[in-house]
Amino acid sequence: MSLQKKLVFSTIFIMVLLCFTFISVRPTSKAHREHLKKEDITSQIISYVGDENESLNDSELKTIAEIVYDESSKKKVDYRLVLAIMKIESNFRQGAVSRKGARGLLQVKPSLAKYIAQDVGVHWRAIQPLMNPKKILR
Repeated sequence: MSLQKKLVFSTIFIMVLLCFTFISVRPTSKAHREHLKKEDITSQIISYVGDENESLNDSELKTIAEIVYDESSKKKVDYRLVLAIMKIESNFRQGAVSRKGARGLLQVKPSLAKYIAQDVGVHWRAIQPLMNPKKILR
């Protein structure tokens, strides 16, 4: 199989996987979603992430769900998109490390994290915060 065919196949596969991820998280209309309380949405997130990664404990699931909800609300990004990215990038494994050195749930490379930290005026200390959802997602 040629490299071009492999790239096309990989792209299609990721797109299909993203579609199934969006379908598996209970879809809601915009009006209905606005009426859902934070607890309802975080409960949905906990359920979904827990089904996808059974090794996470209740505290970790709650932390991830609350951070995903809070940050997606602040940035006006659909929380399901954030979940889809996490699913593709790390399969909800907090300790995931890619071959290229990207780390954590969202697979952020330390060099990018350092650059962004400097850009927003945050002191960069170490790679370890990339593995901690309380620090990387906030």
